[in-house]
Amino acid sequence: MARKVKQAEFQPSGEVKRIIPLGDNKWAYLVNHEGKTMHFNRLDPLFVQECIKTDEKMSGKVVRDLDALGWTDVVEKMRALEDGNSDESWQEVDR
Repeated sequence: MARKVKQAEFQPSGEVKRIIPLGDNKWAYLVNHEGKTMHFNRLDPLFVQECIKTDEKMSGKVVRDLDALGWTDVVEKMRALEDGNSDESWQEVDR
């Protein structure tokens, strides 16, 4: 009879960069709080929403990574969306 092995919950490392810029900084990989890597256009509202979710779980790690990249526009969009003051003009993006 096989024993059931309890799987440990994924524990993200604080040392891993969460945002990986690609090419001309228009695209990026985001490593979320579950360790899954997702590919986004950095102007995509889905990228901003996923950054918010991951940043909440990672105690501000995403905002620090975005600041280090100089992507303050994304941080501003995150804060505006969290405050409910988002400008709809940035939400139309070529995917």
